[in-house]
Amino acid sequence: MVTLFTLGIESTSFVESENACIKHLLESSNTSLCDLGKVLMNHVEDKASKKQYEELISISVPLTMNRVTIFLAIESVVTHYLHLKVAQYIIGQMKKCVYYIACPSNIEEIEHMSTDEPSESERFEDKPDSVLACARFLLHQLHYYSIVEVWKISRITGRNVNHVIFCLADGSYCCTCLLQQKLGLVCRYYFHLLNIMEAARFSIKLINIR
Repeated sequence: MVTLFTLGIESTSFVESENACIKHLLESSNTSLCDLGKVLMNHVEDKASKKQYEELISISVPLTMNRVTIFLAIESVVTHYLHLKVAQYIIGQMKKCVYYIACPSNIEEIEHMSTDEPSESERFEDKPDSVLACARFLLHQLHYYSIVEVWKISRITGRNVNHVIFCLADGSYCCTCLLQQKLGLVCRYYFHLLNIMEAARFSIKLINIR
C-alpha cells in the first residue's frame, strides 16, 4: 500500500471554501490585498462561529428533547389538533428558536441589503444571496401597507442575517425560509419573534392542516 505525504492535511474542504470566497470577491470588485486579507479573516471567523453553533445545537437539543418548550399553551394545542409527526416537527422548531437573535429592520433596509457577506450555512436557501433574492421576491408579492414589522434573524453565534421575517397586519407572516409557503408549518424564526414580541401572535390557522 502506497502512503502519501500530506503534511497532516486530512481534508481539502477548508481550502476549497477559502478559494470559493476569494474567487467570488475578485470577480465582483476591485479588491486590494489588505481588503482581501480582512475578508478571509472574517470568513474564517464565520466558519468558527458556524462550528460553535453546531456544537451548541448538538449538546443542547438532546438534553431538552424530552422536556416541554417555553410555549406550553402552543405545544398543548398542536399536540391535541395535529398529527403526531407534524406536532413533533413544530415542537422541534419551538425548541430551536432559542438559538437565534432578532433585530428590527424596515422595508428600505431590506431593499438595500448587501450580499457580500460569506454564508454561515451550507444550505442553499440560507445563503445571503438566496435570502436577499427571496426577501425581495416576497416584498414584490406583498402590499407594503400590509407589512407591520420587518425583522432580521441571525444565529446567536454569528453576525450574518440568516433570514428575514415580514409580520403582516392580518396576524400572519412571511419568512424567507419559506417553510410556511412550502409545507404550511410555522418556522423556528417566527417562534423566536413570538418569544420577544407582544404584537406577534400564534394561530392554528398559520398551519396548513392536511
